Amino acid sequence: ELEKCRKPSGDSCQWYRDCVNKFNNKCANAKDEYALSYGEKYCEKFRVSYSQFSPQAQQWIDKVRKCLQQELAPYVGSEIFCGQLRDVAFDSHKDCYINSGLCKLKFEEQEKVLGVVKSAFNPKSGSAGATFWNALTAALSPTCIGQWIGSAVADKFKDIVG
Repeated sequence: ELEKCRKPSGDSCQWYRDCVNKFNNKCANAKDEYALSYGEKYCEKFRVSYSQFSPQAQQWIDKVRKCLQQELAPYVGSEIFCGQLRDVAFDSHKDCYINSGLCKLKFEEQEKVLGVVKSAFNPKSGSAGATFWNALTAALSPTCIGQWIGSAVADKFKDIVG
């Protein structure tokens, strides 16, 4: 079962409970717990709102879910400290979001994505949620803006050249 958990298909949000939470159970009640309070929570938020996204954004959601789980999988059942596990998970978001094509989504879809992420925050959850949100938006903004500008310049160039 542990070996299966180390090779997630990315098809289910249940992986966070059945694998990360189960095999890293010392983190279950820790203040820096990740599996249920972040991983499963956000995964479920995207699952519930899935039909509100375009087919392209749905593909992005599927890719991100798989990427995030694969990034965390090597640490399932390891002796990693809870805070380190959470840091690994948080740190993987930027690359998973960008490499799965967030910047290629229409701006309206990007707003929906960030809206889902922000909607899951509990103001009482402390600084970890705010830190995650600030780091994610700070990392995504310049990357996507750079791609938008590059795309706009390329489109304008095509218009000029004909």
